[in-house]
Amino acid sequence: LMAMAKPVYNAVMRPSDGKPTIVFVPSRQQAQLTAIDLMAYRESLDEGTFLGTDADSSQVSAAAEELKEATLQQVVTAGIGFVHEGLSELDWESVTSMLEFRLICDDDAHHPILNRMTT
Repeated sequence: LMAMAKPVYNAVMRPSDGKPTIVFVPSRQQAQLTAIDLMAYRESLDEGTFLGTDADSSQVSAAAEELKEATLQQVVTAGIGFVHEGLSELDWESVTSMLEFRLICDDDAHHPILNRMTT
C-alpha cells in the first residue's frame, strides 16, 4: 500500500485553497490503511503533520483520546480524519465536529479526509 501513498499524497497536496481534501476509498480497511500511509509518508518527508499552523496540538490530542477507534486516534493527531459506516456514532460526530470547528483543519493547510464509499 505504500506504493499508493505518494500518488495519494501528491493529489492531496495539489492546490485546494487550503480546504480539506476528501479521498474516497472502497472499504473501511482501506480508509484506515490509507490514513496511516498518508501520515507515515508525510513524516518520512520530514514535513510534520497535516495540522495547520494555528492548530492547538494539545487540544487535538485531548480530542483524539476520546475516540474509540485506535487508528482514528492515531491519525487525528496528524490532522487526518476518516469516516465509514462502521464508525461509532460518537467517533463520527467527533470527527465531523473537529472539522466544523477547524480543530483538524484550518485555512492554511491541506487535510486529507477519507470516506468509505458505499455502493
